[in-house]
Amino acid sequence: MSSEENTEGRSLAYHMVQYLEAQKAKMADKSDDLDAAVRHISAAFGFDHNDPEIFKTESFYPTDLKEIFSSGAEALSVTNYNDKLEKATQVANFGAFVETVSKKGYFADAEEGSVEYLRRHAKVVTKFQNKVDGAKASKSSSDQSALADEKKAEGNSLLSKKKFKEAIACYSEAINLSPNGPSSHIYFCNRAAARCHIQEYREAIVDCEDSIERNKSYAKAYSRLGLAHFFLKEYTQSITAYEECLRLEPSNKSVQESLEQAKTAKAKEQSVSDRAPPAPSGMPDLSALAGMMGGAGGGAGGMPDIASLMQNPQMMSMAQEMMKNPAMMQQAMSMMGGGGAGGPGGMPDMSALAGMMGGLGGAGGGGGGGSGSGIPDFSGFSDDKK
Repeated sequence: MSSEENTEGRSLAYHMVQYLEAQKAKMADKSDDLDAAVRHISAAFGFDHNDPEIFKTESFYPTDLKEIFSSGAEALSVTNYNDKLEKATQVANFGAFVETVSKKGYFADAEEGSVEYLRRHAKVVTKFQNKVDGAKASKSSSDQSALADEKKAEGNSLLSKKKFKEAIACYSEAINLSPNGPSSHIYFCNRAAARCHIQEYREAIVDCEDSIERNKSYAKAYSRLGLAHFFLKEYTQSITAYEECLRLEPSNKSVQESLEQAKTAKAKEQSVSDRAPPAPSGMPDLSALAGMMGGAGGGAGGMPDIASLMQNPQMMSMAQEMMKNPAMMQQAMSMMGGGGAGGPGGMPDMSALAGMMGGLGGAGGGGGGGSGSGIPDFSGFSDDKK
C-alpha cells in the first residue's frame, strides 16, 4: 500500500479500531483477538489510536462507525445479495437477462457458488435492477411532461382569448408538473407573456430569467424580458435583453424595432435628465411658454388670452408635453417669433401651433397605438404555439 492510500484510508481504519475497542465489553471471551486486530490495523495504517492528535484529525465522535455505515447504506439504497436477488427474480425477464450475460462468458472462470461467482452475479443483479428502475423513472417523467404540455396548450388557448389570469394558472400547473423538463423553459416564458398583459412586469422578469436558466438559447425569453423591462422604464436592461435576442435571431425585425424604441426612450430620458430641473412644484415652468406666446395679457391686438388658455386642463397637458420636447419648443418659438411664420400683423399662427400640439398625442390628439406610440408592438406576442 502506498503512503497516499495509507493516508486516505486512515480515517476508516481509525473508526474500525474504535469500533473493535467498543466491542470488548460485549465480547469478553474474544478480547485477545480484538486486541490483536487493533494492533495490526493500527500498525498497518501508522497511527496510535490513543494519540489525542489522531483523535482531532480522524474521529467523527460521537458518531460511530455503525451509524455511519447504516446511514450510508440507507442513502445509497443498497441491500444485501439475498434481498437484491429476491427483488430481481420478481421481474419476468430477469432469467433471460442473466442467461444472455452468461452466454457472453461473464461467469466462465468462476465456480458457481463461490464468492467470486456471487460477486459477479451480484453485479448482474444490480445492473438489471438499475435498468428496470431507470425505465420506470423515464416513463414517469415522460408522463408528467405529457400532462404539462397539455396544460401549456390549454394556457395558449386562454391567452389567445385574452383570459390572462386563467392562462397564468394553466402555465403554473404545467410548471408544477414538469419544472425541469424538456419544455419547461417554454412554460415559464409563456407565463411571462400572460403576466405582461396584466402589467405584472416584475413577475414576468422572474419568469423570463427562469426560462433562460433552463435554456440559454431560447430567444423568445430574451425578447419578453426586454419588453417587461421596457414597460418598467428600465431601458438599459431592456436594450441588453433585446441585443441578446438578436444575437440568437439576427433577422428578427420585430425585435430590431423594439430595440430601437428602447434606445430612443433611453436617449429621451437622458435628454430630460440633462436639462435644468423643473419648477419646485415638479411641473414645467409654463411662464416661459406664456411669455414666449405674447405674455399673459388679456388678448391684446387680437391675441388669445394665454392665461386663460393655461387654465384649460387640455391645453395645459399639451403645453407640458411640448415643454418636454426641445425640437417642438424650437418650432413653437419660430412660429411665435413674428418672423414670417406668423399670422396677419405679425401675430402668431395659432392654428399651426394648435395643429403641432395636437400631434403630441396628449388629451386632444389621437396618438394611436403600436410602434408609433413608442411602445413595442404586442403583435405576435401572445400566439406562442411552441
